[in-house]
Amino acid sequence: DGQASTRTTPQGQITVRSTGPYSVAVTPSSNSYRLANVADRVSYQLNFLGQSPSNASPTFATRTCSRAGVVGGVTLPISATLQQGGLGHLPGAYSDTVTVTITPLVSTAVGTPCP
Repeated sequence: DGQASTRTTPQGQITVRSTGPYSVAVTPSSNSYRLANVADRVSYQLNFLGQSPSNASPTFATRTCSRAGVVGGVTLPISATLQQGGLGHLPGAYSDTVTVTITPLVSTAVGTPCP
């Protein structure tokens, strides 16, 4: 495809502690899963809770998770993979913001274990 084959996958984690079920939602910025600088954009794919939203398919279905516990909780791994190499893109600082919202639920629903 004429692009450099080097793609990075930065990784992180979100630790959740809860006494009951909770929901997890992801909202992309207006860049819609593209890292941006002043004059350029590079697409990436988010990998979180078994879903992989990207610029081509930006939908993340809200998940209802079971109780995480308060001692230790549960760790939710999150990563992003560049969808394009660096050839043809301008050097510089690129950024994007993705909002992960964890909401406690007042419910008797059990949810599913996350991750």
